[in-house]
Formats: sequence, structure tokens, C-alpha cells
Amino acid sequence: MTTIHYQLGLPEHLRTQAALLYDDAFRQKLQPIIPDDEIRRAIIHHAICPDLAIVAIMGSELAGLAGFHDAGRSFTGRGSAQALMRNLGWVRGLGTLLLLSLYKRRPRGGELLMDGIAVCRELRGQGIGSGLLTHLDQYACERGYRQIRLDVAETNTSARRLYERHGFVAVRTKPLSPLQRVMAFDAATTMVKSVPGGSR
Repeated sequence: MTTIHYQLGLPEHLRTQAALLYDDAFRQKLQPIIPDDEIRRAIIHHAICPDLAIVAIMGSELAGLAGFHDAGRSFTGRGSAQALMRNLGWVRGLGTLLLLSLYKRRPRGGELLMDGIAVCRELRGQGIGSGLLTHLDQYACERGYRQIRLDVAETNTSARRLYERHGFVAVRTKPLSPLQRVMAFDAATTMVKSVPGGSR
């Protein structure tokens, strides 16, 4: 396999690939809310904050990414409301914004909150997800975070096993509300991992 290069920050020329990759990874969650593939991907493309991700690059292609929240911003949080209104109109845009707000999470003090990990389908099982998590650990440690938190769909058992291998522990499984159950799963599990030496 070609060498994988990991770095902090998404190069701008890979933004379109990142939007497609993120959409593929989280289609189960996003498609029921924004059914049109082209519109959904355009919204993700606009919303990406490129500095809030660890990325895996293979040659000239994006192999994977791990987005996160930091300093009050998130990887897919830039101007998302404006993008919704522009692509869907005011009425549909506001309705969609309301549904998306049901999934909004905020980091606690000293906590690095994840905003999605995605690996290209054809490259899964080759250690890229593990590499992203390892570099994420380094990022959290360097910036003094005490804990990393993420949520995983109850049905995504392969992702949960990956997180467990990297030291994440499940702290609760929360059933989704009736409004949230437009998605193809009924519950999400919150997992956390302590970061040694955290000072924030």
C-alpha cells in the first residue's frame, strides 16, 4: 500500500473529496434530513473548517479524516445555517436547521469533542482509522485536553470495536427522541478516553 501521510489541517484542494467522504460516512444520519445528494454535499462542502481535522493522505488522494471541535468551532460548523438557506430556501432551510440542531453537541471543559471520523470505503481495514486516532491523541495531549469524547451509532459495531481498541470506554447509551428517529438507528453510545497529563 502507498505510504499514508497524516497531518493537521485539510488542504483546500481536497475540500471536495472531504465533503464526499464525510457524506458517505454519515449518509445514514444526514440523508433522511437532506435527501438530495447534490444539495447535501454542497452544504457539507461549505460548512467544512479545514483547520479542525486530522487528515490521512495517500498520494494525491484523501484517504481519511478525523474532525473535531476546538475553540468554539467544529469541523462541519462553518456557516451551515447560511448554506442551508441558500440551497433549500427559507422554509425548508429553517426546518432542516431545526432537525440538525437536535444532534448538536457541545464540548465540556477540558474535553476534545469529535466531529466525525471517516475512511474511504476501499481503504477500510488497513489501519487508517487507527492512525487517525493515534494522531488525534497526540493533538489532544499537546493542547492539554483531559479527555476525548465521541458518539457512535448503536448499530456501528465495527467503529465501536476500533474505539475500544484505542482505549475509549462507553459511558452511556442514549435512545434517540421520536424526532431524531428519522435516522436508521435508535440509539447512540457516548465513549470517552482520558488524555494523560491534561491541564485544560
